[in-house]
Amino acid sequence: MTTTTQIEAVERAARVRRAARQLGTASTDLKDAALLRIADAIEAETNALLAVNGPELE
Repeated sequence: MTTTTQIEAVERAARVRRAARQLGTASTDLKDAALLRIADAIEAETNALLAVNGPELE
């Protein structure tokens, strides 16, 4: 029996593969811009990320 979690994991993996292929053909400028946006998002959500993952980091 396939669980919802397994289905979500398979779907997420497929999205990651598609994104990886797209990033592989993207320009350096586009990749740099994407990384900066990711870094900004992580910084903006630092408190929430630590609240959820903090116990695992200790």
